[in-house]
Amino acid sequence: MAIPSGSGTEVLCRGTIETLSNSQTAHVWTSPYRATTGTDTAVVPANTIITVLGFIATNTASGTENLRCYLHDGTGTLEILYQDIPEASVFAWNDRFVLYPGDKWSFKMDTSADVDIVTTFIKQDWSS
Repeated sequence: MAIPSGSGTEVLCRGTIETLSNSQTAHVWTSPYRATTGTDTAVVPANTIITVLGFIATNTASGTENLRCYLHDGTGTLEILYQDIPEASVFAWNDRFVLYPGDKWSFKMDTSADVDIVTTFIKQDWSS
């Protein structure tokens, strides 16, 4: 991606994934920023940079669940997080990182769990 020039926008956003289970689900980077569980095709749009500020995962299922988080950079897949989340508890991750056009960020549970995820991010868009 070239260094942006001209006009664009920079907006603080929130995205969600509800009832995540063992179907890999990609975060959605276009409004309304709400991913459909089991849909793993969303990527960062062209002329866009995403700075993930953090996310909160809430385990509403019974028993401890294992959350996996992946970064797909177009050539490979990296597992960037593997976290146990006890029953009726919350895991907060506030490490920042950047996603470029074509990158995909996805989540998956090891079992048919019920976990809700809320992500906060900055979206820089130079597509207009």
